[in-house]
Amino acid sequence: MVEKKILVKMAKVVKEDKNKLDLSSEMLITVPPHIGKLTSLEELHLAENGIQDIPSAIANLSDLKILTLNFNRLKELPSSVTRLSRLQKLDLSDNELARLPANIDKLNELRILLLSGNRLENLHPSIGKLRNLRVLVLSGNELDEFPDHITSLRKLNKLDLSDNGIAELPSNLSNLKKIKSLVLSANDLDHFPPVITELPNLQELYLTDNQLGEIPPEIGDLKKLKTLYLKNTGLKDIPPAIGGLKNLRLLVLSDNDISTLPDEIIDLSSLKWLYLSGNDGFEVDNEMGEILASMNSFTLKLPR
Repeated sequence: MVEKKILVKMAKVVKEDKNKLDLSSEMLITVPPHIGKLTSLEELHLAENGIQDIPSAIANLSDLKILTLNFNRLKELPSSVTRLSRLQKLDLSDNELARLPANIDKLNELRILLLSGNRLENLHPSIGKLRNLRVLVLSGNELDEFPDHITSLRKLNKLDLSDNGIAELPSNLSNLKKIKSLVLSANDLDHFPPVITELPNLQELYLTDNQLGEIPPEIGDLKKLKTLYLKNTGLKDIPPAIGGLKNLRLLVLSDNDISTLPDEIIDLSSLKWLYLSGNDGFEVDNEMGEILASMNSFTLKLPR
């Protein structure tokens, strides 16, 4: 019954000359080998199945731009996928991948690569040759070190390395001048990496669940920052330099040991949301109360 349903969908693509095929959630264990005959496809969605292997015939889909294989059971990515030279988005999230193929750099048009929820312990150096990559998501893997070759991806604007075991960031992270979103939550960082303040276009920074201890005054250099998550980071105070973040709209300081805020908090003219819940020693004295009251309308979450 499942196979018949798949064949009907594939036949419809041929008959109607469509460029998209969605076989998500169809209880597939493998990809039908005759998929390679659908050479007009530009999008192929195979998410949420039980797929364990991909036929070599997939390489025939020379016009394919989007391939989603998330929530399957892939243990490796066959080299046939790397022959899809026009591919722009590849979603391999939530599989069982322990490594990427050495020739992944052949996907030279790739813009989005999603690899969260796999078993990657490192990345092949060739990933640094994906010169057009804009989004790279590696959350929930087994990375103990920052994959240094990522710093060659000069067009990258979003990097998500959350929920790994990373303890240090390389100094050449500053090469990523175009990065706008950096997600490092739930790693093993024990200090605020100073190189972060050398990312001039950063707009979103997530450092939740790292025991940073303190925030350096250079935080004020991130002039374009709009979102800052510092929940459960072992903070006791916030530097006055925070007032330099004129574009900050969301500041999350929950679950720390903060007892007060610097007066410079009043300089955050764009702030719309400030979260302080879970800071049991936090007190709003008369002076701080007046400062908060004088700011533009925003949502304030205080400890109970």
